[in-house]
Amino acid sequence: RSAAAANEGEEAEVGMVFVRYVRREVRALTVSDREALFGAWENIIRVKDLKTGQGLYGKNFLPMTRLMTLHNNLAGAKDCDHLHDGMGFLTSHVQITRLLEASLQAVDPTVSLPYWEYTIDVEDIVANENGNFQKWSQLEIFSDKFFGATDLSTATIKTGHFKDLSV
Repeated sequence: RSAAAANEGEEAEVGMVFVRYVRREVRALTVSDREALFGAWENIIRVKDLKTGQGLYGKNFLPMTRLMTLHNNLAGAKDCDHLHDGMGFLTSHVQITRLLEASLQAVDPTVSLPYWEYTIDVEDIVANENGNFQKWSQLEIFSDKFFGATDLSTATIKTGHFKDLSV
């Protein structure tokens, strides 16, 4: 317990706590873990100002607008794409993903960013939908339970946690 919580005359124990985050496939998250993740994500979308966000959540907070701008700036020039050409793809995307996770953890230290094992969906579509990849938009991952459904005519997520977010 912390020194602040010690009763008068008692000794407080001081020590280090090490936290290990486990990365899971997004569909393997418990309901409470998924809600915590998306709740934190909603905050980094809602709080658009870096100074305000860092005032609320600490120095690791980056608003989603800042993360999206970073991605777009690094990938935006067709003649010099720093994110998608060559070996930069893995290292650069890992770094942006880590910045996203650090921002999420600034809002809620109990969350970790899951991964999406989309090859499960590819194999399912090939095996059960005769390779009809039009079924992709009907995946559970694009339901209200996860990221929400996109309105293709407006390029906006129309339901779920990310409702009204432009994609």
